[in-house]
Amino acid sequence: MLKSSAPPLPSVTIGISAYNEQDTIGNLLQDLSAQVQNKFTIKKIFVISDGSSDNTVAVARASKVENLQVLVDHKRKGLAERLNELCQKSSTDILIILNADIRITDPLCFAKVVKPIIEKQADLTSCDQIPLAGRNWLEKTLAESMILKNNTFAKINNGNTVYTCHGTIRGMSKKLYTKLHFPHSVGEDGYSYLFAKANKFKYMYVTGTNIWYSEPNVFADYKKQVQRFQQSQQQFAPHFGIEFIEEAYKVPAWPVFSSLLVGFLRKPLLLINYFIILILVRINVKPVAKVSTTWDIAQSSKRTST
Repeated sequence: MLKSSAPPLPSVTIGISAYNEQDTIGNLLQDLSAQVQNKFTIKKIFVISDGSSDNTVAVARASKVENLQVLVDHKRKGLAERLNELCQKSSTDILIILNADIRITDPLCFAKVVKPIIEKQADLTSCDQIPLAGRNWLEKTLAESMILKNNTFAKINNGNTVYTCHGTIRGMSKKLYTKLHFPHSVGEDGYSYLFAKANKFKYMYVTGTNIWYSEPNVFADYKKQVQRFQQSQQQFAPHFGIEFIEEAYKVPAWPVFSSLLVGFLRKPLLLINYFIILILVRINVKPVAKVSTTWDIAQSSKRTST
C-alpha cells in the first residue's frame, strides 16, 4: 500500500519596493537567501524599482538570488502604488512585505513571522525593528528612543498595537492581502493595521526575532519622518473615523512612565537629548496638509552593513 505524500508547505512571496537603494538592496537579498525554509517555501521574490535613477536594478540582478524577479519602471509612482502591485502579483498563501533598506540576521525570522499565519492565529504579523548603533549624537539619541518605544509598545495588549505594525516587515495572509488596497503612501504601515482591525482580521506582534534598520543622522531627514507621521493619522479619518483612529493610537500612561524610568537609569544623557530634539521638532516642524506620495527619501538613514 502506497503511503500518502506529505501536504505541500505553505507558499510565500517576498515583496520589496525599492527607490534608489543601490547601497542596501544587495545585502538584503543575500539575507533572504539565508532564511531557513523548513516550514514554508519562498516561491517568488519581487523587487520593484520605483523609478530608481541609481544602480538599484543592476545590484539586485547581480545578487542572483533564487526565485528573484526584478521589475523595472522608470516612472516613480510612490510606495502605495507599488505595494498594491505586489499584492496583485502575489498568489501564494502568504505575502511578506519588506523595506529595501533593512537587514535580517536571524535565519529563522521569516519562519517566526509566518508561523501565526500558517497556524490560523493571525492574518497580519510584524516583529521588532531594532536600530543599528548610532554614528553621531542624533542617531544615537533616536536609536535609544526607539528602544524605549519598543519596550513601551510591547506592554500594550501584549504588543498587539498599531505601533508594532512596522512598515519594515509585515506578513499577510492571502485572505488579507487580496482585499487590502493602499490609498496612501504615507503611514501605509498604520493603514494595514487599521484595515485589518476594522475588517475583523487578527494582528499579531511576533516576539523572539527582529530586523535591523538605521535611524537618520541628519536633523532635516528626521523632520521629514516626523511630518509624514503627523500627516498619516489625519488622512486615515475618512476611511476609519476619528474615534476608531484615536482608540487605536491611544497609549496608556503606565507603560510610558515605566519605560522612561528605565531609560533614565540606562542612559540619562541620551534621554535628555531626546527631549531636546522633541522641543526642536515642535519649533521647526510645521504640520502640512499633505505629504507627497513620492517624498524625498531620508538618505542619512541608509546603512550598507550591520
